[in-house]
Amino acid sequence: MAASMVRSRVLRDSLKTSRGMVTFSRWVDRPGGAAQRAETRRALEHADSVLARGIPKPTPITRAFTLSELQINRDTLSYFVARLADTSFYSIGGCSDVELVFWDASEGLGRLGPGVVPVLVERITDPNPFVRERIQEALGLVKQDERILARTNGEYLKFYDQPDGSAPEIVRAWWTKFAHYWIPADSTR
Repeated sequence: MAASMVRSRVLRDSLKTSRGMVTFSRWVDRPGGAAQRAETRRALEHADSVLARGIPKPTPITRAFTLSELQINRDTLSYFVARLADTSFYSIGGCSDVELVFWDASEGLGRLGPGVVPVLVERITDPNPFVRERIQEALGLVKQDERILARTNGEYLKFYDQPDGSAPEIVRAWWTKFAHYWIPADSTR
């Protein structure tokens, strides 16, 4: 079974001997099979080294985002921001037992990267509670970006254990602490 993952059987035969039947096969590499085995070997070696030495501590990034890291497509941004209040802009996912609603505006904004954070922080006090919830979701998704986590030392926005309606205060406190990373290092003033 394991051999069939990266190889194809081209011959299978058997031979009757005095001690019973002997079955033999000939296998050849599938296209890319040798590369897959090498990658698997490297991954296992890395896993063994992590087990031996422990998980390396991430090196925090102390510099601000560059202009290129903050760059986002303005049309895409305005498209998703305009649909934050649209209660029909969603998709259904999950499995047969659990149905999940994915609010597509939140999902889209959350995938835009660090450049969308100032826009979301600015809109967290929107008077519409539905929009505030979608902004919270988008912030929850974008804060998982490794570039943001490296600068915030893994500190993220914790909405789940806070009372309802406290999201703007949580976001303001987080933003006050980390906003300096969103002043581009290569901007001219």
